[in-house]
Amino acid sequence: MRILMAMLAFGFWSTQVFATDPAKVLVNGVGEIGMGPDFAILTLGVTHEANTAVKAMKSVSADMTAIIKTLQKESIAERGIQTARVQVQMINSRSKFRATN
Repeated sequence: MRILMAMLAFGFWSTQVFATDPAKVLVNGVGEIGMGPDFAILTLGVTHEANTAVKAMKSVSADMTAIIKTLQKESIAERGIQTARVQVQMINSRSKFRATN
């Protein structure tokens, strides 16, 4: 242990004595930290087709409500959930409606 202390003391002293520019202190180091994410952006969507726009929209609403409830059970705050777009369109070739959320 005394030898190690002597080597460390000599190494430090010799760096100070033989440094070409005594005004500089050079330090090298590496650090790591790990942690879980606290923010995420998810884009989810549901699409249903039905004979009426009301039926298509009710199906989309029911599915999105279930998704939102699942997110809330996972401790996602209600203020962190938002709807970005709701769309209902008629599909001319099949006389049906498509609702998307």
